[in-house]
Amino acid sequence: MEARRQMSIMSKLMPHMVKRTQKVIDNILANPITLTESKLESILESHRNTAFGKDNNFANIRTPEQFSETVPLHDFTTMKPYMEQIYANPQQPILTADPVIWFVQSSGTSGKPKALPISKAGIKDYGDSTYLLLPSFINMKKGNESVLDGTMLNFAAPA
Repeated sequence: MEARRQMSIMSKLMPHMVKRTQKVIDNILANPITLTESKLESILESHRNTAFGKDNNFANIRTPEQFSETVPLHDFTTMKPYMEQIYANPQQPILTADPVIWFVQSSGTSGKPKALPISKAGIKDYGDSTYLLLPSFINMKKGNESVLDGTMLNFAAPA
């Protein structure tokens, strides 16, 4: 006979905690275009005086369409000159107006692993979006909070 698994305290509390973040999630789902355009506007304004922003005319871009017409897609090869400047002086506004505080190593799936610059603002944006991931999953279906019962396994690429 299989033993009945007890619900953890977290799985009991999480649905109540999730209700607070659900308003944020609902707003994102209700206004994706407005919020995305607002984020783009903020990025363009904040980073227009960086080397990358100047080279790509951020000061004169007003719409997502202008952005896609003005800023070409880049791969690591085309970004290499900027990356070399950052490696030499992480405090200079090369890709972001914020100083680089850390370098994270990519997994190297497209070749040799690369050191990618991270700023405090980048960490905050990543944290804000990650913070919404678990509540979103729990809200998707009744019973999903049971993911918090027992052992959790996380995977990450080697750095």
